[in-house]
Amino acid sequence: MTDFYLGQIIMFAGPYEPTNWKYCAGQILQIQQYNALYGVLGTTYGGDGRITFALPDLRSRVPVGTGQSPGLSAYRLGATGGVETVTLTPQQMPAHNHTTALSAFNGPGTTNIPTNAVLAQPNDGTGVNINAYAQAAPNVTMSQSVSGVAGSGLPHANIQPYQVMNYIICVNGLFPMRN
Repeated sequence: MTDFYLGQIIMFAGPYEPTNWKYCAGQILQIQQYNALYGVLGTTYGGDGRITFALPDLRSRVPVGTGQSPGLSAYRLGATGGVETVTLTPQQMPAHNHTTALSAFNGPGTTNIPTNAVLAQPNDGTGVNINAYAQAAPNVTMSQSVSGVAGSGLPHANIQPYQVMNYIICVNGLFPMRN
């Protein structure tokens, strides 16, 4: 393909702008210098429309087609959106819980220090200095319970896998005629 349309955007793997092309980096151009390209783009991507207009800025962005598919949001030409990191709120997380399986010793407790010990039957009904732990192997499974809140609320990366390329736009080519 040797003939390109003004405003046509392609990916380019080289580290430079080929002749008749510019990076899609949001540059502000003079209408007087790029009058035909302005006729294609107008101020869709910025500029004042009197002296200047802007090229699309695809740095760190993914292009999305215009319009609206069934059940999806509508996107207009030139719109931008999205963020690189997201902090999920509890309302955005699926309903879930965390269960724990606890074991205990089915016998009298021998200590009130939980280190290296398991829950046991208290050996004193007075409530004072109760030995509620035993330094023995657990021999009974207690009922499951639900844990408390988990997580810290920090943002997480929201970026799809990627390979970096240059998007370039034709600034000197065939004028695309309308149907």
